[in-house]
Amino acid sequence: MVIKTYRVVFQGLLTRETTFRESMERLGVESETVDRMLSTAPVPMKQGLTLREARVYAEAVQEAGGRVCIREHGEVVEGENAPTAPPVRPLKSFTRCPECGLKQEWAATCARCGCRLGQEPAS
Repeated sequence: MVIKTYRVVFQGLLTRETTFRESMERLGVESETVDRMLSTAPVPMKQGLTLREARVYAEAVQEAGGRVCIREHGEVVEGENAPTAPPVRPLKSFTRCPECGLKQEWAATCARCGCRLGQEPAS
């Protein structure tokens, strides 16, 4: 079976540059990477993804204020070298820190600032 792979391409900004930079920092993207994205757009950000992975990645960048598109990247034959989709975790498995805004998998405390995040969500 042949599986298509996709890439996410950053095309520019949908918001102010400072807002985009702050949002990308909260997602854990280094400032040098953001500089490179802004100076060389359009630029592929991630490739070799399943369509589901590409959509999740693109959505995060769009929420940060970036304009992106998803393009076919190639095909691989299903087997050992084929990309496998990671298990999809429900949205309730994630949280945003009320202090610093970091999006992360649920934990008792924030990975960035140490703020207590409250009770674990029900399964």
